[in-house]
Amino acid sequence: MSLNMEKIKARLASFENKGKKNENSKVKEFIWKPTSGKQVIRIVPYQHQPDDPFIQMKFHYDFNGKNYLSPSTYNNPDPIVELADRLKKDKDTWKMGRSIEPKLRTYVPIIVRGEEEKGVKFWGFGVTIYKQIMTAMAEPDYGDITDLNSGYDIQVEFKSADQVSKVNEDGKKFPETSIFIKPKQRPVIDPTNPKAKEILTLITTKQPNINEVYPVSTYEELAAALEEYIAKAKAGQAEDSAPTPVEPDNIVLPTEEQIAAAQEPVIPVAEVKVETAAPVVVTPPAATKPAVSPTATKAVSNVKELTAAFETLFPSK
Repeated sequence: MSLNMEKIKARLASFENKGKKNENSKVKEFIWKPTSGKQVIRIVPYQHQPDDPFIQMKFHYDFNGKNYLSPSTYNNPDPIVELADRLKKDKDTWKMGRSIEPKLRTYVPIIVRGEEEKGVKFWGFGVTIYKQIMTAMAEPDYGDITDLNSGYDIQVEFKSADQVSKVNEDGKKFPETSIFIKPKQRPVIDPTNPKAKEILTLITTKQPNINEVYPVSTYEELAAALEEYIAKAKAGQAEDSAPTPVEPDNIVLPTEEQIAAAQEPVIPVAEVKVETAAPVVVTPPAATKPAVSPTATKAVSNVKELTAAFETLFPSK
C-alpha cells in the first residue's frame, strides 16, 4: 500500500494552523487596543527593561504579503535594511530605499483600570502619542508617570472612523486616538483592595515578555523574503506592475492580529491617528497611455536598480 501523501500534508497543515492560532492567542491575551469611548490605563515599569518602559520595535509590514519583526530592532543585521542603506546612497534610488525600511512601532506595558486582575498588557502606538507621553514625563509637574506609588493614570479616548468628522483630501475618514494624563497622583493598585498583593505580584514580577508575542525574524528568513521580493518585481515588469516606492509616512499599519500572523497574507489597514489628518498618497492625474508607459519605464528602471543593489550585496554563488 502506497503512502497517502495528501493525509500527511493535511496533518502538517493542521500543526501549522495550530501554531498560528497559538501565536494569535498571545496577541489577544497580551496586546491591548482601545475601543470606542474613554478608557483609563496606567503605564508601569517593564520588568524586562526596568530603566525604560518604551519598547521600540521595527516591522517590515506587508512584505510579500507577510509581516516580519526586523533584527535591526536589536541592532542585529537585517538584509533588507542593508539593501535599503545601499539604495539610499544614490539620489535616484533614495526613495526606494526609504520605502523598504522597517517601520517603527512603540509599545508600553500597562494595566487597564477595572481589569487590574488580568495583569500587564502591551499598548502599541505611533510617534505622535509617543512624543506626547515623553513630553509629559519631561515636565517637572509630572516626571515619572510610571512610578508604582506616585505615578499618573492616562485617559485614552478612541474614535472610530465613523465617529470622526474630519476627512482628508480624498474625502476619507480615519480613526483617532487622543490622551489625557490625569493630574492626580495615585498608587498603581489600591492598598485596600483585598487582592492588592496578588495584583502587585502580577504587575512587578509576572509580566509577559513582548519578544514571545512578536518573535524576531532571522537573517536567513529575511534574505529569502528579499530574494522573493526581487523576483516578483522582475516578473511584474511586463505587466506594468512592478512595486512603486512609497514614502514611509504613507504606509499604513495593520492590526495587531495581522502583525502576529507573520506567515499569512494580510491586508494593511489604517493606523490609529492622533488628531492629525490621515496621510495622502498623491496619484498623478490620469492620462492617455502611450505605446510605452512612462510609469512602466520608471518601474523597470526601479527594479533594475533594486536588482543590481541586491546582487552586489548578495552575489550568486
